[in-house]
Amino acid sequence: AERAGDSETALHARSQLAFVLIDDDPKAGLDVARDGLTLARRLGMTSMALFLGNVVAEVALRSGDWREAAAVVEEALAVEPEGRDRILLHAHRAVYRSLIGGDPGPDLAALAGMDHEGEVQMAFYTEATPAWLAGLRGDHEATWEVCTRYAELDELNAPYLWERAARAALWLGDPWRSREAIDAVAGLGFRGRANAAGLAVLQAGLAALEGRVGHAETGYRDAM
Repeated sequence: AERAGDSETALHARSQLAFVLIDDDPKAGLDVARDGLTLARRLGMTSMALFLGNVVAEVALRSGDWREAAAVVEEALAVEPEGRDRILLHAHRAVYRSLIGGDPGPDLAALAGMDHEGEVQMAFYTEATPAWLAGLRGDHEATWEVCTRYAELDELNAPYLWERAARAALWLGDPWRSREAIDAVAGLGFRGRANAAGLAVLQAGLAALEGRVGHAETGYRDAM
């Protein structure tokens, strides 16, 4: 697409490549998304810059580049986006404010008033994101209930929803629900080194919860 001078297709391709790489090498995925965002800004393609800003925010959550992503989200929200972009960006800002010590309240309030028009994948942001953040504040039951409910409905986001549910169950000290969610994650068959490391962490957590200390130690080392 770049050789043909088709910038819009090339930018869409970069976004999809970033989403592929997130399962294997999130840092590489972030590099691709970051380059796409820089190109979209340079070309003055505002809608594509908003789209790629959301991609950067998605990938950076897993790569750990939280402050960079928070700055990208702030810049994107400054242009007052509408529709899906507005939902995604408020969800991302709520997450990053929670993770780096800010107040997610205004963004959560904004999400509560948004209509995703029955599009189940958008519920990952309007309902499941606030429930996940509730877990970060200690309400792990809320995380479990909402994430497991939407994991059954949303095939695209099921890996992330089941992973969050598994972590909630581990924090609750519930080995039965932990195993249910971990088995669901493993059964989805998603590949990639990042996914394998995440699953290893969950399995090590369950081993620790069940008192299998040696298995837990080995599992955490393997994940690292």
